[in-house]
Amino acid sequence: MKILYHHRTRGKRVEGVHIRSICKALEEKGHEVEIMAFPGSEAVETSNKLQDDKGSTLGRFLKSFTQYAPEFIFELMEMAYNFVVYYRIKKYIKKDKVDLIYERYSLFMYYTVKLARKNNIPVILEINDSALVERVRHLFFVAIAKKFESWIFRNADGLVFISNEFKKIASTNYTLTNHMCVSPNAADPQQFSRDKYDRRTIRKQLGIESGIVCGYVGAFHHWHGIHIFIDKVIPVMKKNPDTYMLMIGDGELLDDIKGIVEENHLQDKFIFTSRIPHDEVPHYIAAMDIAVLPDSNVYGSPMKIFEYMAMEVPVVAPDYSPIGEVIKSGETGWLFHKNDFNDCVQLFEKLLNDLDEIRRVGKNAREYIIKERQWSNNAEDIIDMYARIKQ
Repeated sequence: MKILYHHRTRGKRVEGVHIRSICKALEEKGHEVEIMAFPGSEAVETSNKLQDDKGSTLGRFLKSFTQYAPEFIFELMEMAYNFVVYYRIKKYIKKDKVDLIYERYSLFMYYTVKLARKNNIPVILEINDSALVERVRHLFFVAIAKKFESWIFRNADGLVFISNEFKKIASTNYTLTNHMCVSPNAADPQQFSRDKYDRRTIRKQLGIESGIVCGYVGAFHHWHGIHIFIDKVIPVMKKNPDTYMLMIGDGELLDDIKGIVEENHLQDKFIFTSRIPHDEVPHYIAAMDIAVLPDSNVYGSPMKIFEYMAMEVPVVAPDYSPIGEVIKSGETGWLFHKNDFNDCVQLFEKLLNDLDEIRRVGKNAREYIIKERQWSNNAEDIIDMYARIKQ
């Protein structure tokens, strides 16, 4: 099957990992995948790509302009991008046979679905964003975005949601009668395998001779709650001198968090690496015994929990519905009451005294990933949906 994967993201960080992983999994199942990306996108570097010669120049201009543009200008540009989509996809499907268009959905982007319907090509949308949910960038044209979205969702042949909660939100607000499925994030258990790494050597390099290492990989932003967790976990760290925190990432709260650590004279118990390339993440996770996800949102599927689990590092995470679909508390990780950071810290402190339990749950977590949450599972969901559409 010839698949055109289309997206309008810059392909950075998590979204880039997701795009590359899905395409690789589809290719490993014998399908030909070509990516049509936002000009200058980073996610296409390791896959077949369709890029204009001027793509990187245009990409740099758009990135610079939109970074400082007011929100209403940014959204008008998103709408205008439909003309780019129309030109590029129309040109491509004229010269090449396409069996399926798979698109990572972006707000206001309707021309992919319109062209697919006009040319009788099945189109499946992967839904990671929506005008119906809380976003980092707050929408200016909310009503217009919802009108676009309602039409796009209703007219696509299939919709792939990252969680049942996301599917429920969309189905409650829009009349959807097309094919739908839920396909959370995943991990590559070959890349994320503890057996590939010498834990003792890595810990020694980090200055950790013995003890339990708790890890966090991600951005240091307000909505991740890591600053609240660190503030509340300080007394636990002082009572448990053999406990270390390995913090991987960056963000506007990083200096504040380092300040809390310094005020409490715990610099020797906190290791900060700043942001690292994704390929290096397994190396550092290998040094961890347990991980923490202080906060999430009601609809998301945080990729890091899958990568921790693949490395046999169980996670303490909030009991949002999408996370509860992945983590069975006490079996493949542990759940605390969302937005209750005291409950999070109490659960974490309890686990510090039971390393055997941490190891048992970690092994269960990896087994779950291998059986149910590899990227090949996501590829199978797409292929199965395509087969249902063609029936």
